[in-house]
Order: sequence, then C-alpha cells, then structure tokens
Amino acid sequence: MAVKLGTVASIIDPNKFIITFNVPEFIEGMIAYPLDVYDEPRIGDPVWCYPLENKFNLSWVYTKERLLDYTRLKLGNSTVNIRPSSIDIETRSGNTININADGDITISSNNKILINSSSDINVDAKGKFTLKCSTFDASNCSKIKFPNRLPSGSAPGPFTTDPSKSSSEI
Repeated sequence: MAVKLGTVASIIDPNKFIITFNVPEFIEGMIAYPLDVYDEPRIGDPVWCYPLENKFNLSWVYTKERLLDYTRLKLGNSTVNIRPSSIDIETRSGNTININADGDITISSNNKILINSSSDINVDAKGKFTLKCSTFDASNCSKIKFPNRLPSGSAPGPFTTDPSKSSSEI
C-alpha cells in the first residue's frame, strides 16, 4: 500500500468530509473519502492518503493529521473547538457556548434558553448577581425568599415590599 502525505486541495462535500488532495509531483486533485475523520478538513491541511486498490490508485481514503493547536469536531453545521484556552460550541443557528481557561462560561442564543429540572436549581454567586430583563415572571412561584433581607429600593417592580408578607419573603 503506497501511503502518501498530501494536502487538502478542495472540499467537495463539507458534511461528509469528501475532499480532493494533492501530493506534490505525484497526484493533483484526486478525490478521497474520510477513513476515520472527526476533525473537519480545511484547505491546506495535511492528510495521510491510502489507495483502496493498488493497480491504478484511483480510489482513495484519508485520515487527517492531528492539529497541534486545537481539535475541531463537526457534525452537520455545528462545531466544537477544543483549544488550550477555551472550548467553543456553535450550532448551525448561531447559538454558542464558550468555556474559557479562566472558568468563565458564556452562553449566547438567538432564541430562548430553557433550563428544566425535576429538582432544585441553585445559583451560587460569590460575587455580584445581575438579572436584566424586560419582564420578570414569577407567576409560577409560590414565594421568593431572601434569607437575610429584602432587596432595597422603593421603585415599583417585582421585588417591592408587600406589607402583607413577612420580611424575608415577597
């Protein structure tokens, strides 16, 4: 089997990872199918190419050289990039989740974000907790508790003091 180290010349099918590859002074623009690729091929990436038959070398499969700076996984139009500095997940609709090396997590969505739990959900912020929204709907909550004190301020809003409630819940 004549294994060749080539480079990706073009992407024929980005979802099935079918490519054409070049091996300098030997092969130009030959089609190859992925053997075990989970990392999306890009033009210029190094690939190991294997002929499926030895007589004419017209049918090829390939595996990609592992990238040194990151790993990229792709399924359809969604990708996961794993780098030393962060992990990024992006869906085809443009929604993203980023986890950086400092531990910060950012979730961005063009649509609604839904969190479901059959048990408690706890938010434990050692620093400031900020909630910005146009409408805060607590209609399905029987009560909102504040263990130490009620929120301060007299402006109208969801956390205004109701004299009929105890001082630790509204």
